[in-house]
Amino acid sequence: MADDNIFYSRRNRVWLEDGRVHKLILPRGDCPDINQAARYEAEILKYLRGKNAAVPRVYSADGNLLVIEYIKGVTLTEEIEKIERTETGDNNLSADALAKNITRWFADFYAAFPGGRTRGDVNCRNFILTPDSRVFGVDFEELPHGSKETDLGRLTAFILTYDPPYTAYKINLAQKLTECFCQQFELDPELALQIRARETEAAYRRRQR
Repeated sequence: MADDNIFYSRRNRVWLEDGRVHKLILPRGDCPDINQAARYEAEILKYLRGKNAAVPRVYSADGNLLVIEYIKGVTLTEEIEKIERTETGDNNLSADALAKNITRWFADFYAAFPGGRTRGDVNCRNFILTPDSRVFGVDFEELPHGSKETDLGRLTAFILTYDPPYTAYKINLAQKLTECFCQQFELDPELALQIRARETEAAYRRRQR
């Protein structure tokens, strides 16, 4: 299998085969039942699609193997890297448009879970941007209860600390996201900033280890 058909995953095996994404859930300490974990993720994806959230279609869930739709595009991490390589001068419009598209995805996600679920794992690799700039969410292994400020604080911490950290574009994008979230969801910006600071410190500790 060609390397470009293998997708990065810290905890599982994920690859493209016959135009579909195959995700093999691997055993680990916090996941004693890998078959149940695969069924859970399949159920979440089907539920979100039924609520018109942008997530991949599920084709099958057999044991610990999920087969899902391949969403053509780039991860949010790759998109930020591409913008920073090609941007020449004012990048406010690019950051503003990207922040609005990300916020739109979260609006659909939160509407599907009025009981207070959060995205949880807001690693930027878990968001795909399509050629027409739509945002899709992938990798739904757990959806904890919590505040929207937690999602925002963690997402902006991820964005700001990717190498190279705290570039002008990343700072601008984090600010635009904060503005969009606060307008859309009436959040507490101070709480989101506190969570961002905590998550930023945790990210640096992980990288030092």
